[in-house]
Amino acid sequence: MPQNLSLYVLLILAIGAGFILGKRDKHKRDRNPELIPKPYLSGLNFLLNEQVDKAIQVFVKTIAISNETLDTHLALGNTVRRQGEIDRAIRLHQNLLARPGLSEKKRTSIEIELARDYLSAGLLDRSERILKELAQNSSRFGITARLLLLDIYERESDWRAAIDTAKILLKKKLFGRDGLGEDPTVRARIKIALGHYYCELAELTREIPDYRQTRDILSQAIAVDPDNARASLACAILEISEQHFEAARSCLEQVSIQNTSLIPESLMLYQSVCKSLNADHEYYNYLERCLKLTSHIDVLTEYARLKRERLGAKAAGDFVLVELGKRPSVAGLRLLFEFFDAQTGEVPIDIQAVRELLGHENPAQLFRCQNCGFSLKQLLWFCPSCKSWGEISRVP
Repeated sequence: MPQNLSLYVLLILAIGAGFILGKRDKHKRDRNPELIPKPYLSGLNFLLNEQVDKAIQVFVKTIAISNETLDTHLALGNTVRRQGEIDRAIRLHQNLLARPGLSEKKRTSIEIELARDYLSAGLLDRSERILKELAQNSSRFGITARLLLLDIYERESDWRAAIDTAKILLKKKLFGRDGLGEDPTVRARIKIALGHYYCELAELTREIPDYRQTRDILSQAIAVDPDNARASLACAILEISEQHFEAARSCLEQVSIQNTSLIPESLMLYQSVCKSLNADHEYYNYLERCLKLTSHIDVLTEYARLKRERLGAKAAGDFVLVELGKRPSVAGLRLLFEFFDAQTGEVPIDIQAVRELLGHENPAQLFRCQNCGFSLKQLLWFCPSCKSWGEISRVP
């Protein structure tokens, strides 16, 4: 729980601060080993009573700023920021930065935290100025600075700057300097994000419209991240607008290979392409292939609808019943009742009661982030909760 977590963090800081305060007051401690400064006891008392705000105030005032206590003040500032007191965190870090005689390591540590303060406060221009300088000049925090710059460019929709920054990050070999470790997941997330930056830029060029430039940008998105189904969907839409239907169909089939959770997003486009090519049977074949990859209700519904047109309601109903036995769902049961009506023309009263109950269940399809579980009512490529790209898909 956030409040308890902050409490424990501050408790650890307080214990460390107690040792430091004791060390500073060596003469008094020699005369009385049990002596503990009263403000320190007061801060601990606030902590134990879960009065975190008051505890922060006490420790900030009690712990004098020195080279020995600088890290403690930085940690306190971070805790203040997490508590939502951004202005106080800014003042604390600005005061630390104003101290003379800071080493380069200490100064850059303070600057990166001040940049985070400004970012949390929405003061993007101030944060960007600090981070750009650190990205250029800091050997210790250059990577962290660029990662934070990506956050700023995403907020500002400055996709060209985001692309340039992500490219630089992908060229870096050592992540260990910033405490990130040699973590392949960091590099993978940057690659996925870079692919989406290209897609965002492509959407802007498509509005001009500049189809050649848009196609080139989408090609770069796929080159960076071959699993970028968003780019393939965008390519399909672009090819349809230029009446390149065979190319569009190839793009849509690529989606089913890249990301099965996005197959439902391709169905109507694929059906439209097949109609334009006078090849409706290809849509039926595509659905058959998709059913082997996903059990999503949209795919099941479309395939059952076409089966009813070809073979009748009974064949379609039998098919849905078999699928429902494999993967029971409310949506599948509702679909089965539709074919039951078409076949018999009547609905027994007990079945009708079940149908009425199902009618109260919200049939709207929701989307969910596979990374953090955040739910949405529409497809977004960027999760507003965990800030990850390409993790949102339809709920099965």
